[in-house]
Amino acid sequence: MGGSLTGTVRKGTAVPGGTEFLSFPSVPLGQVVTYINKFSNNVMSRNLLLTLAAEHNDTPAKPEQGVAVVQRWLNTQGLKLEALNMVNGAGLTRQARLTARGLADLLEHTYYSAFASEFKASLPLAGYDGSARRDFRDVATKGKLRLKTGRLKHVRAIAGFATTPDNRTWIVVILHHRGSTEPTPGFAVHESIVKWLYSQR
Repeated sequence: MGGSLTGTVRKGTAVPGGTEFLSFPSVPLGQVVTYINKFSNNVMSRNLLLTLAAEHNDTPAKPEQGVAVVQRWLNTQGLKLEALNMVNGAGLTRQARLTARGLADLLEHTYYSAFASEFKASLPLAGYDGSARRDFRDVATKGKLRLKTGRLKHVRAIAGFATTPDNRTWIVVILHHRGSTEPTPGFAVHESIVKWLYSQR
């Protein structure tokens, strides 16, 4: 914003009763989730996990505290996500784990939840915006395919909702890992599967 800082960064504890000189209020949670999902904003995803930790525990917040908050919520919803292993909230780690069935169960739960409309609106519109703007352009009418994308070396993933011409909504989850040293092809496999879905009557 045009300013500059000098000196060094030091860790420390704020003095009780100290004067706050600057504060940045957060945008609403629904908008945060939209930023995260539309554009795969990993920094915001990690910060959201830490915010959950800070809201339910003493600060400083730690990722494992945020994971515990998420797990408690899953338990209250009766969701048992097989093999779930959250590490940093963003999924940018080889240790993160979740089965396709578990992710599909979570999406189904979300689809019928009270905040379904906000969540669905946060997902990229395939061929139109967000991280899926270049994918599936010739597969479905714009707005009918909402997919969150995920990428690591040799790994490609998509998950979301597909509304077919017969007005049925399908949950789509594809987790694709290629263990060879060859670069994983784009979304050719994914596009073939989604095209097959839209060809059914």
